[in-house]
Amino acid sequence: VRLSGPDIDHGTAFAKAIKWTAQRLLVSRPDWIALEAPIPGPQMNGATNAKTMALLWGLAACIEGTARAKSVPVRRLSIRAVRKNFLGAGNLPGPEAKRRTVAMCKALGWK
Repeated sequence: VRLSGPDIDHGTAFAKAIKWTAQRLLVSRPDWIALEAPIPGPQMNGATNAKTMALLWGLAACIEGTARAKSVPVRRLSIRAVRKNFLGAGNLPGPEAKRRTVAMCKALGWK
């Protein structure tokens, strides 16, 4: 599901995230959901902006809220821990991590 782009405002992205999460929880019932713990803006060293941070924090809130409404626990994990478990290595550089994440999502049938 596409959650960002020039034609997608935050409200639309949040609605899509809630709908996608709810649909996924109907298909498979995980024991829990892992979310990357958000990185505070100042730690990004200028690599992001307030609009992007609002989107990312909002998407995490939508996913967590939807999961909890369905009684699925959510755990916030470090980026390193998420990458290690989802991608097989926790110390991947950003572009490589993104490439592998997209490939893994496709392999899992997530759109």
